This record gives sequence, structure tokens and C-alpha cells, in this order.
Amino acid sequence: MKKFYFTRIFELLIITFFIPFIIIFFNLQKLAVPIVIFAAIIAFVYLRKKNYKFHSCLKIKQKEIKKSFYRIILICTILFFFTYLFLPKNFIIFPYLDLKLWILTMIFYPIFSAFPQELFFRSFFYERYSIIFNNKKFLILINALIFAIVHSVYLNFFVVILAFCGGIIFARNYYYNKSIFLVTMEHALIGNFIFSIGLGYYFFHGNIKYIYSLM
Repeated sequence: MKKFYFTRIFELLIITFFIPFIIIFFNLQKLAVPIVIFAAIIAFVYLRKKNYKFHSCLKIKQKEIKKSFYRIILICTILFFFTYLFLPKNFIIFPYLDLKLWILTMIFYPIFSAFPQELFFRSFFYERYSIIFNNKKFLILINALIFAIVHSVYLNFFVVILAFCGGIIFARNYYYNKSIFLVTMEHALIGNFIFSIGLGYYFFHGNIKYIYSLM
């Protein structure tokens, strides 16, 4: 039993610290999406072996969908005014500078980033590691902390804070609903809103960050 717990904890340390260190050390931030997709494929294979019931994720109570939408509206409102008041230079600049790239981001972010992240950090994490945490609040906290620390690859403290807050929201959502669909929807809508209002500048290396450099 001790070996079992040690193995799981060691895996979490690898995910939390070693992989982000490698990405930062070798400047692999541009490969963040392929890395996340690769991790999601591993998670999917593992979950299939564990007979994870993907179809049950679509069975969501209407009440929970409403709660999620109210939460999204509240969070987006806060982010909107925060960006407008404190980061006016970046405010809604992305769609203005490159509408085509913004549209592509709105389409592909939910599919190739939000969903793989939730599959790995929520479905896979809860299936494989929840057994080593006895307290649900501690489980949610650890999940959010890992999610935040992994986002340190962008070398921006603001990103880590945003990821931690998002991690708490998404971890609670998944813990209580066990729906990869619902948590991905929430992640995707908030993420797309973040990019749209200008906060995406802090998350991206490469093309999108170049767009912001044109300001």
C-alpha cells in the first residue's frame, strides 16, 4: 500500500514540477498545445482501460447547466471590468488586430486545448489520484495548485493566479458533476472570453503574442 501511494505521489511531482521545468528550460512553450494533446491521449487510453463511462458525462441536470452559465457570466463580468480598468491597452485588441486569427482561436481552443486539459487534469486526475486524498476540499485544492503550477511555463505570475482560480472552479465543477462535457464547456467559454478581452496576451508565445506586439 505504501508503494502504491508513493508511486502516485511521485507521478504528481513529475507532472507538477519536472514537465514544466523541461518546457521552460528548453523553451518549449510553443509546443504547449501538442504536449497537452499528447497527455490527453494518454489519459483517454487509461480511462478506457478503467471503463470510464464517457457517455454518462452527457447526462447533466438542467439545474447544473444553469448554475454553470450563471458562474460563467459572473466570472466574465469581473474579468471584463478588470481588463477595462487595469489593462486598457490590451482591452479587446485581439479581434481588432487580427479577426481571422481570433475566429480560429474561438473555434479551435475549445477542441484542442480546453477539452484535452480537462480530460487530463480533471477526468484522469480524479480517476487515478483521488484515492490518495481523503478530504474533498484538499483534493480540489491540490488539483487547482497543480493546474496553476503547470501554467508557470508561461513565465507570468498573473497567468498562474488566473489558472489557480480557474482550477478551483473547474475542479469543483468536475468533483460535483463528474461531467467532462460541462467542465469543458465552462473552461472553453471562459478561456475564449479571456482571449477576446485581451488577457490572452499573457498565455501565448508565438503568433498571438506577436499580434499584441503590433500595438
